[in-house]
Amino acid sequence: MISPHIGITNYHVLNADRVNVIYKNGEYFKIIEILDYSEENELDYIIFKTEYQSSTYLTISEERPRIGEDIFAIGSPQGLENSLTKGAVSAFRGKERIQIDATIDHGSSGGPLFNLKGEVIGITSSGLGTGSELNFAIDIQSLPYKKYIQN
Repeated sequence: MISPHIGITNYHVLNADRVNVIYKNGEYFKIIEILDYSEENELDYIIFKTEYQSSTYLTISEERPRIGEDIFAIGSPQGLENSLTKGAVSAFRGKERIQIDATIDHGSSGGPLFNLKGEVIGITSSGLGTGSELNFAIDIQSLPYKKYIQN
């Protein structure tokens, strides 16, 4: 039996009403269960369980980043998979949004935003204009993921 694992991305990436598989390393893995979500016009996140089995996972930071802190984003802008961009935290917009200057384009939504320790600090979500350095991520600390993971 494959043990389920937790995934987090943007609601608008999966659109919880229609998608039931996720693509990883050339293979498809079913989404077993939608655990929690906030629609696109709200916070725009979705937390789900997959049948994907692995002993490796991403570490989530216990702390909020600081303004000026270096960050890295991984996404698939314009369909170019696993593209890495770097930048810094520019500001916080409310309790849920991190403003960043790392470039993200269409296709980068839902990717992880990392600190220098390699810990996830956010989920890239939007930008103002293509190739802009005025972009946003959802602060991972604002999501209710802790109740779905086992320590």
